[in-house]
Amino acid sequence: MKHAVKALAASSLLAALAACSSAAPVRYYTLVKPLDAGAAPQRLSGVDVLPVKVPAAADYPQLVLRQGAQRVELIETRQWIAPLPQEIRNGLVARLSSVAAPAGADDLKLSVDVTRFESVLDSYALLEAQWELRAGRNPPLECATRVSEQVGEGFDALVAGHQAALDRLADAIAIAVRSSRCP
Repeated sequence: MKHAVKALAASSLLAALAACSSAAPVRYYTLVKPLDAGAAPQRLSGVDVLPVKVPAAADYPQLVLRQGAQRVELIETRQWIAPLPQEIRNGLVARLSSVAAPAGADDLKLSVDVTRFESVLDSYALLEAQWELRAGRNPPLECATRVSEQVGEGFDALVAGHQAALDRLADAIAIAVRSSRCP
């Protein structure tokens, strides 16, 4: 009887190990685009990007997919390489690195509050954000941006859609930095 229990335990352990080894590998994604190897290094921006806020419903290591009107799914095998707020901030810092604050705009600070970050596989990537530019003691410039990018099939296309949405947010911020007006 003891041998049967040991054999059963050993076979259960082997089955569990086999299941782990056949599991799909985790793929990691980033919102930071690669640098152009031939490009000259860009000087740092005059914009200080503060830590970004994201909604709790999207703040997971896994990609969160909307599944219809009521359901979402966390995809265990598709994850952000860094926490989502940090990914968004790093992406903005990289995109805004060539945007210089206008003369006289000392101590320009950007705060971003992402209010929606929605992913629908094979359909769209949505980014809604309220953001504020503050220059020294001047009154802040408060703006909002909503971007929806249609995406192709698969997770790579979905993440590329979020990168494109972040590009458009950065473009709106760059316009506001140069003109002191919301786009």
